[in-house]
Amino acid sequence: MEEQRSNFDKKLRKLEDRLARATRRDANNPVHQAGQDQSQEEHMVTTPDDTVSNNKKNKANENSCNCRNKRSIEDQSSSASLSSDEITERLDRLENLMVLQLLPILNETLDESTFRGLSSPTDALYTLAQMEEIEEEISALRANRPDSKKVAFSAARTTHMFGEHFRQILEFDHVFLNKGGHFNEENSTFICGVPGFYFVTFTIRSLDGYVLGALLMKNEDHVVSIFTDADERNTQETQSVIVHLEKGDHLFIMHPPSERFAVHSDRYDIPF
Repeated sequence: MEEQRSNFDKKLRKLEDRLARATRRDANNPVHQAGQDQSQEEHMVTTPDDTVSNNKKNKANENSCNCRNKRSIEDQSSSASLSSDEITERLDRLENLMVLQLLPILNETLDESTFRGLSSPTDALYTLAQMEEIEEEISALRANRPDSKKVAFSAARTTHMFGEHFRQILEFDHVFLNKGGHFNEENSTFICGVPGFYFVTFTIRSLDGYVLGALLMKNEDHVVSIFTDADERNTQETQSVIVHLEKGDHLFIMHPPSERFAVHSDRYDIPF
């Protein structure tokens, strides 16, 4: 990429030098070259010869040279009479062609809007190159940063749990998924290793005749909860929330401190 950019700079400098020379020539003597060509034309068409045969040949050559030199004078006069703005416009078109030839190297798709707001195609080329470098840096950072890892877990309880006179962490003895390894199976606590927003959902089922209650805790703070009065029939409740966690935050479900509370589960009835 650096070598290609260097080659482009060299070509651009050559074009700029051509523009400067053409501008100086236009400012000093715009018709000087045309006058020289006219003099040369007159010299070529008035060359004498000693023999009749050569005169005929020279006359034919004279007509040919006269025709060619007239076209040359017209072309050079036209070039010399170009204004600086017209020359700049031509050079811009050449730059555009150079940029379009180099675009496949950048592996980018370009439309007209790409050039809007840029002072020249050179700016567009450098802009695309810088964008490519930035994208590479971002990709490298995303691949290497620790918080790019995906985190997910799912667990369940397979047996009943009865309340005591003290608060208890609702334990989950079966883990379906623990991607990232941030769910601690020993104390049924999720310990955040990747800061961000998390969608948390849990389902609790009551035991006949007992009050149903559970609190989702973030460290020592109560986030959301479930409560249902005692009933002869099992009741199942679900709670969901999006919570922001910082690295090191603890997330767990607390069972209230009372013997009136109990949760029912005979097989995966209490998922977290």
